[in-house]
Amino acid sequence: WHLAPARARAHEAAGAGVKELTAATFADEVASGDVFFMGYAPWCGHCKRLAPLWSQYAARAKRDGVKVAKVDGDANADVAARFGVRGFPTMFHVRAGGAEVRRYEGTRSVDAFAAFANGGYKDTAPLSFTKNPMSAVGRAFGAVTYLGFQLKQAQEYFVHEQGIPLLFVAIGGFVALLVVSLVVALLLVACLSLFDASPRTAPA
Repeated sequence: WHLAPARARAHEAAGAGVKELTAATFADEVASGDVFFMGYAPWCGHCKRLAPLWSQYAARAKRDGVKVAKVDGDANADVAARFGVRGFPTMFHVRAGGAEVRRYEGTRSVDAFAAFANGGYKDTAPLSFTKNPMSAVGRAFGAVTYLGFQLKQAQEYFVHEQGIPLLFVAIGGFVALLVVSLVVALLLVACLSLFDASPRTAPA
């Protein structure tokens, strides 16, 4: 029984260089520098097999000045929705401030991760403004996607656990989605109007 604490300490040490980000801390972390992160889920077998390698890379990246992180896609479904994560693990490289976001689809090795983060990312086109999860449009799309996920979860709860007729639940969900979509649309219009509000020089 003495082995359990030792294994726990070894596991903690192995992942010490990998920052665990959440929806609350993600923006601040990106604002302070480039972030190379992995979206994962606790139940994902592929994620568990990749974790030791990701930790090894994190130790190397620390010497290179690269921030390596991970995000629990189940616990932070809104972040996963913004980045369009469809499966785990999925890796993204985000430049400081979020101006450029790239999805990593290369070889899963320490050397390949390092080469990508240390400048190799320039060979991969960043996501467009409309698909950039850090842009206003990307955030709005992610919010709508996340809302849809939450509504589906709520529907299953009310129908299967509370016994409320599906028709009533569907009507309530539709109204809620319509209201939120209207709010998001208004926010998008406001954001776009800011881009058009640049000062114009009056003709001489």
